[in-house]
Amino acid sequence: MTELCRRLQLNKRTCHAILNTLASAGYLAQDPATRAYRLGPSMIAAGAAAASRIPLVDRAREAMRALGDELGLPSSLLVRGGNAFVFVDRHALPDPLAETIHVGFRLPLQAPLGASLMAWSSRKDFDAWASGLGGIVARRGIEKSIAAIRERGFEVTLRTTAEARLFEELRELRLRVNRPDVGDVSARIVPLFRKETYLLDEIDRDATYSVSCITAPIHGAAPHPGIAIALGGPSLDLRGREIEEIGARLLARIRSFHDDTERDAHA
Repeated sequence: MTELCRRLQLNKRTCHAILNTLASAGYLAQDPATRAYRLGPSMIAAGAAAASRIPLVDRAREAMRALGDELGLPSSLLVRGGNAFVFVDRHALPDPLAETIHVGFRLPLQAPLGASLMAWSSRKDFDAWASGLGGIVARRGIEKSIAAIRERGFEVTLRTTAEARLFEELRELRLRVNRPDVGDVSARIVPLFRKETYLLDEIDRDATYSVSCITAPIHGAAPHPGIAIALGGPSLDLRGREIEEIGARLLARIRSFHDDTERDAHA
């Protein structure tokens, strides 16, 4: 309770009343020995209800897991939610990020993070996403990266010291009892991504790259894609031709996903 009061900036009496209400409805459960709180069984129904509002999620989950198995790579399903994107499923093969990235893990939708989800967005959404870049040079750089993503259909991100630092701090954050909010960590680290080459614009088929993720959006009925499949991990060294092959397999899986969805809709 002490941690919740601090994180939520509530006094103990108010926090206690809220926790009791949530616990009585099954949204929280309290360990009888440690008195610590965890999510309760009613959250299962809440999660299922939320997923049902995004009909593509279940089908996309199947596509994501199948593709991960085919390529032998950790795979993730990302959904855009307001000013963040959320990992709604994670099919982790041997993966050093398993302690950090989990279902429900959120990252801020701030340039350059989440580029594949923003590449086909409206100008208004794009401007809001890129607003923190500052300077015409940085703006032109991100627009060039977005153009490359639109042309080939998928995003390629490279391993950087900023990403390594972000994941390390988030991993430590999960292990500490008295820890800062995820938003505090993101606010400090995200600007550091802009000081390194994070988005790969041009792919040399013979060059070797330290790849973090290869991500492609699943275009739905919304004016911008709200779901994406990501492949990769923090230590993936690939030649350019391998990146193109994985990207092609990813796009083929998404095309098949859409064909199946349309066929079932007309059945």
